[in-house]
Amino acid sequence: MKLITSHFNLDFDGLASMVAASKLNEGAVMYLPWSFGPEVRRFYTFFKHKFKVLKEKDIDFSKVEKVIIVDAMSRVLSPALKKIIEEKSIETVIYDHHMTEDKISGGNVKIIKTAYGACTTYFVEELLNKGIEISQDEAMLFMLGIFADTSSFTSINTTPTDMRVAAKLMEKNVNMKAFSDFLKEHFETPQIKLFDRLLKNLQVFDMRGHKILLTYARLTEHVQQLADVTSHIMSMNAADAIVSVVQMGNKIFVVGRSSDEKIDISRVVLQFQGGGHKTAAAAVISVKKGVAIKSIRDKVYEAMLETVQDRFTVSDIMTSPVRAISPELTMEEAYRICIRFNNNGLPIVKDNKLIGFITKEDIEKGILHNLGSIPVSGYMSGNVITAEESFSIMKAQQIMIKYNIGHLPVVKDGKLTGILTRADIFEFLYKEKPIKKEKIIFHEKDINMKDKMEEKLDKDTYGLIMKIGEYADEMGVNAYLVGGIVRDLFLNEKDMDIDITVEGDGMQFARFLADKMGGAYKGFERFKTGKVFLDKGRRIDVTSARAEFYEFPAALPEIEFTPIRYDLYRRDFTINAMAVQINRQYFGKFTDYFNGFEDLNNGIIRTLYNMSFIDDPTRILRAVRFEQRYNFKIEENTQRFIEQTLKYNIFENLPGERIKDELFISLDEANPYKVFKRMHDMNILSRLGKKFRLDMTVDKMQQKAAAFVPEKLKPLVYFMIFTYNMPEEDFLLLVDKLKFKTEWRDAVAAGKKDEDKVFKGLHKKAADNSEIYALLKGYRDETLYYFMAACDSDYVKNRIENYIHNLKNIKLEISGRDLKEMKIKTGPEYGRLLEKVLDAKLDGKIKSKNEELGYIKKLLKNKR
Repeated sequence: MKLITSHFNLDFDGLASMVAASKLNEGAVMYLPWSFGPEVRRFYTFFKHKFKVLKEKDIDFSKVEKVIIVDAMSRVLSPALKKIIEEKSIETVIYDHHMTEDKISGGNVKIIKTAYGACTTYFVEELLNKGIEISQDEAMLFMLGIFADTSSFTSINTTPTDMRVAAKLMEKNVNMKAFSDFLKEHFETPQIKLFDRLLKNLQVFDMRGHKILLTYARLTEHVQQLADVTSHIMSMNAADAIVSVVQMGNKIFVVGRSSDEKIDISRVVLQFQGGGHKTAAAAVISVKKGVAIKSIRDKVYEAMLETVQDRFTVSDIMTSPVRAISPELTMEEAYRICIRFNNNGLPIVKDNKLIGFITKEDIEKGILHNLGSIPVSGYMSGNVITAEESFSIMKAQQIMIKYNIGHLPVVKDGKLTGILTRADIFEFLYKEKPIKKEKIIFHEKDINMKDKMEEKLDKDTYGLIMKIGEYADEMGVNAYLVGGIVRDLFLNEKDMDIDITVEGDGMQFARFLADKMGGAYKGFERFKTGKVFLDKGRRIDVTSARAEFYEFPAALPEIEFTPIRYDLYRRDFTINAMAVQINRQYFGKFTDYFNGFEDLNNGIIRTLYNMSFIDDPTRILRAVRFEQRYNFKIEENTQRFIEQTLKYNIFENLPGERIKDELFISLDEANPYKVFKRMHDMNILSRLGKKFRLDMTVDKMQQKAAAFVPEKLKPLVYFMIFTYNMPEEDFLLLVDKLKFKTEWRDAVAAGKKDEDKVFKGLHKKAADNSEIYALLKGYRDETLYYFMAACDSDYVKNRIENYIHNLKNIKLEISGRDLKEMKIKTGPEYGRLLEKVLDAKLDGKIKSKNEELGYIKKLLKNKR
């Protein structure tokens, strides 16, 4: 007998892992001598008939041949089971995603580390890979396991696989209302009493820049959900870590939680022989002489001081990427770089190694003495004093003071990764919101948009924006409406998306908004942006005010935080570089440094700087889209910059997904042919693919398709139409460059490859419905609608339309079960018989289930 077990106070991850493991181990028995956690107990009340878990009295341990431990280590074993394992050396496999060591005697023990945020993820991935069916209720339990143990994907241990597996489970039509209810914490009177005690005794410490909570309580009775209550207190206080020490009867419970990878909470708790991992750990201590809450609290505090690492290091405040120069550069060239980027010094790099540093002051002296044409290597300082990324900020400050230097290059593994200045350290230590500064002069307009917003926006949207501004005040950041929503306020567009930019960390503000508004949150670390998902499909996009630095043409930008004026300068066009502040005191204040409002009134698409299209070539596609959408005109210099950029085959270095995304936004326009025709005339399409050209045939096909293609399918169908003139080989090269997902690639490739074959088959006058069905079966709807648009014959078009709306939906009422009941031997014959019955039904020869059964009998009789 195979036995599957898990830890005491079983949580959703433990139960879900047990159930998933039982599906992978046929005939295995789930066994738990311990109690369920409260939330799991509530779930199990509804589903115990589907997920049977046995108790100790139900198990004959003498028959146990293999033990599987999930989401825990061997300490969860009952004495009876542990004795048998050690005495008989029973095969034992331990699956756990925690980092603790296991202690069990006997040589037949195997430990498998599941490197995911939830142990459930490991087992469900195995089920999916093996093609094992997962029921709707099992999918809900597995999702509960993953969401609970990753804190809905906000835990630092969450992996992309956790999210991918959860997405696959959602495809099982999980009852999301029930799922959401089971996932919620349900505190009752005992938990509320415990919460109040812990809150009353709460102590807050600042340890190396982290907010640390330490609390304690004494209770005469045992109260469950201490871990949940502890997590709740940490969350409501926005702390980085917490430890609760609670005496309940003759036991003292120590529970720790951490939300920061620089605080390994297990190191604090494991001194009490507990268990857990970096973000969650617990221990139970028996009360005896010399053991008291105070002594344990003292030990926890001392361990915290030793464990907590610096929250902020040099890597957090340094400037990166570094504008470094080569030793061959002349003094004059180096001076121009200093002036352009407002640098007071430049690191000098050769073969990826830092070899020197030269200050702006030394460069100016050299030029003053007519040494402007001399290489900087002749006057640079060698043996550069550097800092490591991991250095504390105080250590970096001490190095600067010791050597009397204003710049400190930062290295990692010998390579230059950043630079630190006195100003960086001063801002970190003494300013509330330190940010990098640039030297650009702007002029502000004194306009207020409050009345226009109230007039143009619907009541809910206006109220939501006001609420966001209030939360920005609460967090202490300046927040702005930016981009399309500001532009569209003037153009009277509807269904405007809410785009917010804050002066500071956009990810952090998005997470704050989601918490305040009860929404879901998704962050993007690279660009410090976030999305907040609210009910009724409402979404808020939050970005950080930032300057972008492109390391090479068509690269994704590197970023640094800036005030709003520098953030607007990095945007694509003047009409998208306007902002409206939404903080309460300045609500409605309009910001337009680049005359975007004037360009809107004049119908002009104008870029903000000469190298804009080199930095991001997708802006070329966007310029055309905005021009055609609003019937504007691309300004003369902007047109020249586009033409100049196209000479360099700039799209070759651009990730195909980005080109595809921009093309498909244009394909979803009200008049996509107009947009693509303009791209054709500007020689943009020819830069994307050979013989990518439009003509009157394509125009007529698109107009025809617009009348019958469903809205959600139009972009892909239009793509096939607009590439109608491309030879198959060139067409597939373009599709592969654009990184189409497999089903899209198959759809468009089939349209190009099978067009003639399909038309020829459908032209046959005597073709039955079953022949039409056989010919068109397997094509995606997009491909079928493309065939309808591409054919010149109404006769063929009508046959395809009949298949889409009628033939495709005809299904048999009988199945293999009916054939089995008719005593027909199972095998390939089932498929052949059912196919013949479906053909007869398609051709109108039979209609009801009885007629289907009768037709089977007729086929069998004829066969004899």
